[in-house]
Amino acid sequence: MLKRKTVWPAKNAVWAELVRRAQTEPEPWITVAMGMMMPALKKIAGTAARSFRGDIADFDSEIVEGVLYALNSVQADSPTVYSSLLFMARRYGHDARINADRLNGRSGSYNETTIARHQPRAGGHPDLVLARAVRDRVLSNEEAGLIAEARLDGEGTSRLAEKRGLSPYLVRRQLAQAESRLVNFLSGTLPHAA
Repeated sequence: MLKRKTVWPAKNAVWAELVRRAQTEPEPWITVAMGMMMPALKKIAGTAARSFRGDIADFDSEIVEGVLYALNSVQADSPTVYSSLLFMARRYGHDARINADRLNGRSGSYNETTIARHQPRAGGHPDLVLARAVRDRVLSNEEAGLIAEARLDGEGTSRLAEKRGLSPYLVRRQLAQAESRLVNFLSGTLPHAA
C-alpha cells in the first residue's frame, strides 16, 4: 500500500475507509491505521531526526500525535486523505525539531533582528519575565508554569500532557496560545493591565 507503484486513488480509497472507521469506531481501527502508517512514519522520523538534539521519544510521539490528530480531523471523503495524514506527521515532527533547536540554542526561524526587537522589554531573568506577565494578567499562573516547564526546564509535551491529564495536542495548543500572548506582551503589541 505504501509502495510508489500504488496509485494515489487506490491509496486514498483505502485510507478514506480507514479514517471513516477510525472516526466511528476508534478501537481497533486507530491501531490498524497506525500499523499501516508505520513504514511511512519510520521514514518521516528517520529523515526529520537527523542531528535532532532533543528527546527522541518525544520527537517520535509528536509524529504519532500528528497522525492521530489528522485521523480525528480529516474529512474521510477528501481526495487528499492520505497526503493529509503524511503532512500532519511531517508538520508535527518539524515543529518538534524547531522547539528542540530553540531549547538547545540553535537558531530556527528567529533571526538577530527579531531577538533585538524584543530584548529591551524582555530583559531580566526568565522567571521574572513570566512573573511580570502573570502580574499584568497576560498569563495565568498555570500558563506561566506551562511555559516555564516546557521552555526553561525542557519538559516534552508528552510528559507535560501526562502530568496534566491532557492530550499532547491540547498541551501544545495551550502552550502556543500562552507563548503568543507573552511574545505580544514583550514586544509591546499587547496592552497590559496596570
